[in-house]
Amino acid sequence: EQATKVGKDIMVNTNMNHTLIAKQSISSIAAEGGHIEVSKILSLKSVGGSAILMLPDGIVIQSAKVFINPGVEFTNTAIETGDLAAAGEAQAAADAQRAEQAYQDTREQRMKELEDRLHKDSSHMNTFNSRETLQGNPGLWENWNDPSGLRYDDAIQAYDNALARPDLFQH
Repeated sequence: EQATKVGKDIMVNTNMNHTLIAKQSISSIAAEGGHIEVSKILSLKSVGGSAILMLPDGIVIQSAKVFINPGVEFTNTAIETGDLAAAGEAQAAADAQRAEQAYQDTREQRMKELEDRLHKDSSHMNTFNSRETLQGNPGLWENWNDPSGLRYDDAIQAYDNALARPDLFQH
């Protein structure tokens, strides 16, 4: 093992080519600054059958699959594992978790809004009949065109809550 530690700037200047060859890996880390690559003719990054080619008048991306802004979980999993299928699964799981959290965060408020709308816009009998129509038929609720965005079980609960307080239906 050979190591060189330098406490100041390093500049390599050549009038020809500069080639680095490593049997395994080359890493470049700018821990506190930027990373700049400047070329006059082209810049090429190539891995297997995928390539990114930058020319003065355009950029070429060639790959079986290209992902632009696929999500943090996708990107991190792809970097960690090199497995795009696993990255897609990780992103889908994270998206589902965020969607569930967003639903739960607003669930009570939306249930209350549906109850209030039922009280304001319906008679007790209309609400009862609608509730009976929906009972045991989640598919019908999916097509009900209710703006609450509630899931079937939560909507049924909102109807039940509204029906439990018939005094509020008296206008």
